[in-house]
Amino acid sequence: MAQIGINGQLISANQDSNEKVVCPGCLRPVVRRAGSIRQPYFAHLRHQSCDSLAEGETSEHLTGKIQLAQWFSQQGATVSIEEPLLKLHQRPDLLINHRLAVEFQCSPISNQRLNERQIGYDGGHYQQLWLLGSPYQKKFQLHLTKIAKFIVFHPCYGACVLFWSVAHQCLEVRFNIGIIPLCPVVSQRKRFKRWHDWRQFWQMTTVSKHFNQGEVSAKTHRHQRQRLQWGLIHYDAQTLRWQAQCYQAKTLLQRLPDWVLGDLVEPPAFIQNELSWRIPLYLWWRAHPTASERQCQFAWTRIVSPQLSWLPNRQLAEKQQRQRLIKLRFQHFFSLNHQKQL
Repeated sequence: MAQIGINGQLISANQDSNEKVVCPGCLRPVVRRAGSIRQPYFAHLRHQSCDSLAEGETSEHLTGKIQLAQWFSQQGATVSIEEPLLKLHQRPDLLINHRLAVEFQCSPISNQRLNERQIGYDGGHYQQLWLLGSPYQKKFQLHLTKIAKFIVFHPCYGACVLFWSVAHQCLEVRFNIGIIPLCPVVSQRKRFKRWHDWRQFWQMTTVSKHFNQGEVSAKTHRHQRQRLQWGLIHYDAQTLRWQAQCYQAKTLLQRLPDWVLGDLVEPPAFIQNELSWRIPLYLWWRAHPTASERQCQFAWTRIVSPQLSWLPNRQLAEKQQRQRLIKLRFQHFFSLNHQKQL
């Protein structure tokens, strides 16, 4: 991509233009090169170097940066592409109004590297917006651990992840992300063509029933039992462990009440399947139906706590956030309604 003049419009190398163009990173002149074999591209003049724009970027990443720059510019924002933040030794994909660092993440990034960048922006008092590309969209349903580090917990919309859709040229929010044991990740989706509309949505503080996560349906429970049956037939190691635990308690895996498999869509918190602690905890409670709250807390500490592995996420690393999520799960699991079904 290149820029027409110093403050001009960004254009792609696929666009044939006679305008004089410059590199949006270093503002030095570039020329368009196109041939019969290689895709069109912009190149710096001979003997000129530029460290502003990253090498080896994917087509989606380059296109997304162009779209985002134009998207913000059209709405009156000041946009800088890959402007070096010298004090931080960082260079965001876009810098909006000199304060908002926008990163369009299409390639894998380690938890450590992500944390370093986020801490760097925080230290420089920059707001930050992480938008994911299509590679993370494809993984969304199958690999929660791949997107967990980008999850933002919103007071109204629960667990959220932000995407930039190159195909639709809009910002997409996946919100109320929830998990149900043995089922794909569930979420709601909303797209925004304008930055102002997204800001209004994101700044909402009143919880609407439309955005609350609901109860697990009977159809979903049937799907869960089919998955358990499949695991038994195919000798799945995890399913066999659960079956053995049930045998020891003189019951069968297929006889577990629906609520043990999960009767609410829960926000993501743990790496492992939550049945790994729900089943043994239920079996303990089944053997001690009159247990006091103190005894239930002790059972939680003994059975559940040693198994918990938290998803890699900045907010989930906070003690207060962990305590809140554990409290919600504990209270719901040991509810009076569940006790009646023992």
